[in-house]
Amino acid sequence: MRQYLLLPLLCWLLPVCHAGVGSAHVQGRLLCHKQPFAGEKVEIWAKAWGFFDKLLGSTTTDAYGYFALNGSYYEALATKPMIYAYFVNYCEPAIRKESFVCGNTIKAYIPPSFITIGENPLETFHLDELEVSTVRNQQFGLETIVYSWFDRKECRDE
Repeated sequence: MRQYLLLPLLCWLLPVCHAGVGSAHVQGRLLCHKQPFAGEKVEIWAKAWGFFDKLLGSTTTDAYGYFALNGSYYEALATKPMIYAYFVNYCEPAIRKESFVCGNTIKAYIPPSFITIGENPLETFHLDELEVSTVRNQQFGLETIVYSWFDRKECRDE
């Protein structure tokens, strides 16, 4: 009788035991028309298979446009999560009205070979120097459909 009770318990725990933890470290320098893109927010996110991605970490570029950040993500399934760096292109604003400006969002996906299984990243993905004014975003999966209707922008006061 005890083994019949243990079997459902093991089946329930199996997905939890095989959960995946992925982590990544990314660093680089953002430029705006060959000048440091200073004081700008850079985030690292994990792509969720639902509608809401998970924020793993956030930082601000220094006076020279440099940033470095890392984060880890718990995945209920035993898969490596897709992790990306996220920032907004205020260098080439899409909309500028009176007291606010809106920029297109940019996602730089980190290659799977730079995502470490475990909570501490072992490798660093280098974005090197990235000229924000020339970057064009590419969408994947459900984003392709959603972005065809709504172009993602983020706004702030100037």
